Amino acid sequence: ITKQTLRGGDSLLDVTIVDPATSFDTSGQGNAFELTGDAGITFKDETTAGATITGGWDGIRVAIDNADSTGDITINAVNVEGGDNGIQANNIGTGDLIITTTGLVSTANNNPRFGIVANIGCSNDTVPKKFEDCKNKKDNSTGDITIIAANTTGKSGGIVARNYGIGTISITTTGTTKGEIGSGISAVNKGKGALSITTTGKTTGTSGYGIRAINCCTGALSITTTG
Repeated sequence: ITKQTLRGGDSLLDVTIVDPATSFDTSGQGNAFELTGDAGITFKDETTAGATITGGWDGIRVAIDNADSTGDITINAVNVEGGDNGIQANNIGTGDLIITTTGLVSTANNNPRFGIVANIGCSNDTVPKKFEDCKNKKDNSTGDITIIAANTTGKSGGIVARNYGIGTISITTTGTTKGEIGSGISAVNKGKGALSITTTGKTTGTSGYGIRAINCCTGALSITTTG
């Protein structure tokens, strides 16, 4: 199946995978799914067994690049692999960013990228020189980041969440989260909102931290681990 590049424009972009679809493999052909829009973007895997998505670059890349947008990004996926990132989502508007995965999200090859990357208030879709930096920060962003993941692995880190607006970050993992040469979970909240991380599985960073959390301002910081 060729790569799916879709733009929603001023209307909600709703992409749903249903049976009998089982796999989307675009290795060497860019992102398997590349979704952009201004009014909100939803991606859902509703197949019975869960589809496997493999991208030469990112498995799923979703972006709202309009600072005036009030739309949310919602991603529900099962198994996703990217040559770069498994899932990458950026929202520079005022809406939320919600990612839920129930299978394995991972990176392939040896590229220094991540299993899941979620950014609010930053249109820079590459890894900043310093983790906390953002070249195109949008201070008007009010949305929250919510990540609920099963198993996630990445060369430079398993899960990365950065909120440069005034909203919150909430990360919950139920399986194994691993950074091969980086941290298992890295979260930076540059605004006033709370930062919460809850893990019930194993979280490791081979050369980095198991969990790295930075809450710069007035919001509460909470980390709970039972794995």
